[in-house]
Amino acid sequence: MPEAIIITPVKDSLETTKLTIEAISKTEGDFEYFVFNDFSQPPTKKFLNKAKNKFDFQLIHLEHITSTPSPNYKLVLEIAQKIALDKKCPLIIIESDVVIKPNTIAGLLKILNQKTKVGVVGAITVDKSGDYNFPYTFEKDKSDKILNTSHSLSFCCTLLSHELL
Repeated sequence: MPEAIIITPVKDSLETTKLTIEAISKTEGDFEYFVFNDFSQPPTKKFLNKAKNKFDFQLIHLEHITSTPSPNYKLVLEIAQKIALDKKCPLIIIESDVVIKPNTIAGLLKILNQKTKVGVVGAITVDKSGDYNFPYTFEKDKSDKILNTSHSLSFCCTLLSHELL
């Protein structure tokens, strides 16, 4: 069984999608990676079809599953939830505009394994200048500390525990 299921929902945004997929492919660990193409335009679809073998991900074209026009985020989460539950592992969502660091996935899994009663673990994402992205702007002091929070978390880079699923 994999340590985690990782998903990236994609609706065009070709340049950031390329960076996201490449960053995830460079991450070490035992995980299965799924990219959900949500009715992207031909250039994005063409890239995904070519990239799936190079970057080792399973590609799911939502047009083969539903006729509902994009956005189909709920459908993506339902499919991903089923995959993660069947594999008995957590689900990690990494949006197509997030470029993770090489240790991001390992860090999320470490927190999951160190803490008890974990539901959601969110990695704070930053912009190109290193400033925290919304909704993490409430956190004024940058640190590597793990924080328990009642603030909103973003699905931009988030782990959902198997128990929560």
